[in-house]
Amino acid sequence: MKFNIKQWQDKHLIKESNLKEIDFKDKAAFDKYQAKHQMRPSTKVNVGGKDTTAGVQMMQHDKDSDEYKAAYKVASREVGDGDKEKKASGKSATASKLTPQQKKSVVSDTVKKLAFNGHIDPSVAKLSRIYVSGMSHEDAKAELEAQINYDPDGTGVSKYLQKQDKKEVNRILDNMYAGKYDDYINDKNIRSGTDDWIRDPELDKRIKKNGETQAAEEKAKDKVYWADYEKRQAAKKAEKLKNRTPKEIEKAKTQFKFSDSDYESPKEYRDNVKDILQKRYDLDKVDPKRMQQMIDGADDYFHGEARSAEKAGRRAKTTSAKNFANYIEQYFDEDGIEPKNESINTPSTRIQEAKIYRTIQELKGLEKK
Repeated sequence: MKFNIKQWQDKHLIKESNLKEIDFKDKAAFDKYQAKHQMRPSTKVNVGGKDTTAGVQMMQHDKDSDEYKAAYKVASREVGDGDKEKKASGKSATASKLTPQQKKSVVSDTVKKLAFNGHIDPSVAKLSRIYVSGMSHEDAKAELEAQINYDPDGTGVSKYLQKQDKKEVNRILDNMYAGKYDDYINDKNIRSGTDDWIRDPELDKRIKKNGETQAAEEKAKDKVYWADYEKRQAAKKAEKLKNRTPKEIEKAKTQFKFSDSDYESPKEYRDNVKDILQKRYDLDKVDPKRMQQMIDGADDYFHGEARSAEKAGRRAKTTSAKNFANYIEQYFDEDGIEPKNESINTPSTRIQEAKIYRTIQELKGLEKK
C-alpha cells in the first residue's frame, strides 16, 4: 500500500492556523516553543494565565518600541484588551505615523526598485526608503511580505534563489532598523534625488546624529589603519633595501617594478632618471618642488598601470628609467621647459609619444568610470 504523506499530516499534525490559542505555563516555556516553531506574531497565546499574542510576548521587554506597539495593535484587535493598553499608556498604540495607504505606497515604490533583471536585487539604498519613512520594523516586514514577488517577471526563478533573495532583504532590513547603516543613509549622495520621499522628522534627526557619529568613528579607524599600514610598508621596504646585493643595487638604478605594495620608486632610480633628463634639459632651471611633483605624478601613473595589470590577471611590466624620464618630459612640455638644443616649436618625438600615451590612458580611465 502506497504511503500518503498528506493524509498522515492532516491526521497527525496540528496546523497553527487552526489553533485558537496555545497555553504556556510561563515565559520560559513560551521562549522554548517559539525558538523551535517560529509562530506568527498574530498567533493567540496564553502565557502564565494572561491572553496575548506571540508578537506582543516577544516584544514585551520593551513596551516603548515600535515593534511592541505594532504587535500590540494586532493583539488588541484579536484578544480584545486594546482599551486597557490605551488607558495605561495615555495614547493610542499605533505602529507608526503613516496611514495604511502611505505604507502601501512607500513599500510599493520600493518593490519596483528592488526588481532588477528578472529577480529581486536588494540594497541598503533601495530599502532605506521604507526605513526613513518612520514605518515600524514589524510593519515594514508585513508590507513587504504582502507586496513583494521574488520572481517579478515570472521567468521561473528557482525556489532556492528566491529564498536567498528574501533572506538578504530581511538581513538588510534588520541591520537597517538597528541603525547600522545610518552613516551610509545620511550621506548627501544617497539623500540626493529623494526629495519626494516620506521622511519622519524625528527619525531623520536620529539618523543624522547617529550617521555623523558613525562617520567620525570610521574616519578614526581608517586613520589608524593607514598609519599602521604605511609604517609596516616602510619597515618592509627598508628591510628589503638593506638586504640587496651589489648587482640588485645597480639594477635598481635602471629598472623598477611597481606593484600594489611598491608604489614609490627608490632614490637611486630617481637619481638616474634625473641624470637622463639632465642630458637634454637644464634641471637647475626647474623648481625643485615642481620636479618632485612631476616624479610623484609619474610614480602614481606607473603604479596605477601595474595595479590594472594585476587586476586583469596579467604580470606587471618593469618600468625602465628611460620610460620614466620620457613620461616626465610631457610635464616639461606643459610647463614650457625647453630642451637645451631644440626649439620650442619642434617638440621632441618622445614628448609627442608621451602625450599620446597619456591621452590614451586618460581615455581608458574615463571608460572604467
